[in-house]
This record gives sequence, C-alpha cells and structure tokens, in this order.
Amino acid sequence: MSLQTMVSCMVAGLLGAVSPAYAEEAAHTPPTAGMAPADDAPSAEEVRQKLSSAVAAIKSYGADKRDEAARKAKAALDALDLRIDFLEEEIDRNWENMDLAARERARRARNALQDERVKVAEWYGSLKSSTAGAWEETRQGFVKAYQSLQRDWENAERQQGKNDTAR
Repeated sequence: MSLQTMVSCMVAGLLGAVSPAYAEEAAHTPPTAGMAPADDAPSAEEVRQKLSSAVAAIKSYGADKRDEAARKAKAALDALDLRIDFLEEEIDRNWENMDLAARERARRARNALQDERVKVAEWYGSLKSSTAGAWEETRQGFVKAYQSLQRDWENAERQQGKNDTAR
C-alpha cells in the first residue's frame, strides 16, 4: 500500500468515511455523529479571504520565503478545517430533515473535500521541506491542490445552502 493510500485511509477513517458494507445504516446516520463541535469556526467569508490571501502570497514567494509560505498555508488550512467541521455539524443538525438526495449530495461533497484535503496535506508537507531547486514545482503543485480544495469547499458550502433551503 502506498503512503498516499495509507494517509487517505487514515484521514477518511478519522473524518468518518462510510464503508460500503454499512451503506444502509449510513443512510440514516449523520456522517459526523459523535465528533467534537466547531464552536470557533470562522465565517465562510473569513475563510475565503484567508485562502485567497495565502494563495496569492504563496504564488509570489520564492524559495527564500519557504517558511513564511508554510506558515501562511498552515493558518489558512487551520481556518478551513474549522469551517469544514462547522459544515459537517450543520449537516448533522439537519440530517433528519434532509431527504435522501440531499443526504447523498452532502456525502459526495464531504468525500470530495476529504480527498482534496489529503492532497493538500501531502503538498503542504512537500512545501515545508522543499529544497530551493524543487521549490517552483512544489509551490505550483501546492497552489493547484489548494485551489482544488477551495473549489470543493465552496461547492460544499453551496450544497449545504441548498439543503437548508430544500426543507
């Protein structure tokens, strides 16, 4: 098993990914049942601003600013993680009021977020330890993964909004 597969499995397990063997039960159980609340989650707009700022800064940084780039990335990822936790709590709170289609949309959005978050974590690790010679490729890979994660997060925010208005 590759390191990426192991990390993906661990993250999926930690975030409550559903095994196909439990699909029937999962259709009736909130995906994050039992997880700690994210009371200190930033607003969606705060996260958007922090992500945009971090990506813009990282795009402009050279290898000499690697540590600063890693700090900015970490701060933005931490804010995003809190917001993702908040979204999952919203899904839990509304689970009983969601129809099966809304539940499936919520699951798909959550799974896409999990996949992209794992990719960003891998690039973040590379970003932190990148050599000057590998900086450009690492920086570009991180920014691309980060932007994909941002798109999936914004999609999850939109899906949650649809689920809220569908009731």
